[in-house]
Amino acid sequence: MKLQNLAFLLLQLVVIYGIYTTIFMAYLNISNAVEHKGVSVLMYFPVFVAAITMPLILNKYRVMFNNEEKMKAFVWTMGIASVTILLLIVYTIQVAGS
Repeated sequence: MKLQNLAFLLLQLVVIYGIYTTIFMAYLNISNAVEHKGVSVLMYFPVFVAAITMPLILNKYRVMFNNEEKMKAFVWTMGIASVTILLLIVYTIQVAGS
């Protein structure tokens, strides 16, 4: 295994850890808001969409990486991960309150 492939694998593992930690945090905060503030159960929907789509998106970037588009795959992985984490945090703050 080349060093580039190992580095990209480690990057994706760190991204998955960061995203799923944020998704779990959002899930806990929204479940708290549903129980204590009477927020609709439909507020879980964006969290579940993020949990389902992120592995599919990361797989697409892994395929890009294997097709010799290494820098493009790296930039897109970091960009999508950052935007997803940011949007989930903003969404959680809006729903659950700070």
